[in-house]
Amino acid sequence: MIDTTKIERIPIIERDNLMIDPQMHIVKVEGKEIILYPKEFEVLYLLAQYPGWVLSSEQIFKAVWNEESDEFNTVVCYTICQLRKKLKRPELIQTVRKYGYKF
Repeated sequence: MIDTTKIERIPIIERDNLMIDPQMHIVKVEGKEIILYPKEFEVLYLLAQYPGWVLSSEQIFKAVWNEESDEFNTVVCYTICQLRKKLKRPELIQTVRKYGYKF
């Protein structure tokens, strides 16, 4: 049997009809579940944890992929594009030109 007294619940993030449940890895937009790949989920959750903060592509890449690469801009840009398409709410993730992204 699992000792649930040692399991800590991570708070759900809810903003602008978007719900992110990090424990269940569920994202809902206006009540409808959106299927995301693990890295897409991690990028969205990272940005949503710091609303208004501008995170560079390099910061996002290091936090989510936990590695070094010269291709971080391409990888992060592609992931953000996929998120915007899937969420159908492109305004949730804003591009800050020549720097990065913010939620």
